[in-house]
Amino acid sequence: MSQSPKLPRRNTPRSTWALPLAYWQDDIARAREHSVAIAERHPSEELSLDGDAERALDELARAYEQLQVAETELRAQNDELHDARSLIERERGRYAELFRRAPAAFIVTDGYGHILQSNAAAATLLGCRADRLIRKPLAVFARDASRRRLRAAVDAARASEERVNLRIDLVPRHAKRIHVEISVVAVPNLDDDGQELLWLVVDETKQLRREVRRRRNAERLEEAIAERTAELQQAQQIKDQLIATVSHEFRTVLSAIGGYAELLETGVRGALSDAQEQDVRRIRRAYRHLAALVDDLLSYSRLTRGTLDLMTTEIVAGELVRAAAELVGPQAREHQIAVCITPPREAIIMSADAERVRQIVVNLIANAVKFSSATASVWIDCWATATDVFVAVRDTGPGIPEEKLEEIFQPFVRLRSSATPGTGLGLAISRDLARAMQGDVTVTSEIGIGSRFVLRLPRAMPNAAAHPHG
Repeated sequence: MSQSPKLPRRNTPRSTWALPLAYWQDDIARAREHSVAIAERHPSEELSLDGDAERALDELARAYEQLQVAETELRAQNDELHDARSLIERERGRYAELFRRAPAAFIVTDGYGHILQSNAAAATLLGCRADRLIRKPLAVFARDASRRRLRAAVDAARASEERVNLRIDLVPRHAKRIHVEISVVAVPNLDDDGQELLWLVVDETKQLRREVRRRRNAERLEEAIAERTAELQQAQQIKDQLIATVSHEFRTVLSAIGGYAELLETGVRGALSDAQEQDVRRIRRAYRHLAALVDDLLSYSRLTRGTLDLMTTEIVAGELVRAAAELVGPQAREHQIAVCITPPREAIIMSADAERVRQIVVNLIANAVKFSSATASVWIDCWATATDVFVAVRDTGPGIPEEKLEEIFQPFVRLRSSATPGTGLGLAISRDLARAMQGDVTVTSEIGIGSRFVLRLPRAMPNAAAHPHG
């Protein structure tokens, strides 16, 4: 039996695996054709491939099939790789465009602070073209202490993965010094084993200048307010002095008017006709009205100057309320208004200045009568807790708007809707007097229903023996 024919060989380097698989398919086909040709030239001889050659051809065919599968997978992976590269290129282009057009200044430096890349905003901020910034140390735009702080930030960013923030001054090319806030963070360099530093630089110069202007304006405003306050205080002192002087002089003259009117009314100077008696009564009413106004002015003047003396004693609340109501009685009867007192169930004793408490209660009752319509009623209640004594005066007047409830306690303030005469001092004086005696005056009101004023003063321990009745 003759030798099996040798398969053709080819000096094929290892890199041939990268050639198309069709190359190996051609080799297999040529080997089979070569075997058939040998058999045709020697028909009398029985030529056949030996077992090794046949197995080699089968293995070669299987390898070819496997290589076909591998080629298909490789082509699919190559397509995926191509798509991924295209996506990366698009993203890189988008990032580059965003980096270039970002309104904030972005800078990329190496680990030593030399500029590798900068966007248009950074070039504008530093006053230098972007291409001329390449390889420049960022520290050249800083001076003195700012340069030392910038280099310290470079060292800190390289030594840590945390972001480093600092505020320094930079000096752009051909421009004035600017104040910036910088954030820097270190990231790995993909091309080598080193680091890159990413810088975000924000110009705070305008904001700082606005803050300086705002601070200066605030200082000037404070100075103007202080000057105006001093002027107002001086004007207030002059006004208070004028009120005190004029009130004292008025009080002297009014006392004389009241005294002579009383003499005429008693008939000491002779009998008066009916018309003369009516005139004298008008004079007496005018006197009482002016005397009340002057008393208010004097009290306000003493309160503002701090010259009002208070004498704290124990006062029986019920007796004081009845006495105050009697003082307002003529005014109430003149307007046909009933003053109704609900007496306390027990003796209630307060600790305060009796004269000033009477002044407060009289003022509250007089106001209730003044703002009530004819034939109406005014109610007065008195009660106590363990620590305080309360006197409430309620009327059925027009009521007070909610936004005016605190304003009515300001000096010389009167509601515009009120046509009732007065100085606007009564409630202000009443509250100040109550607070001077460790108490207060409060109000609740409802339009069209009426108002309720409440006086609160400290309660004293009752002396049942001395004051058996409230």
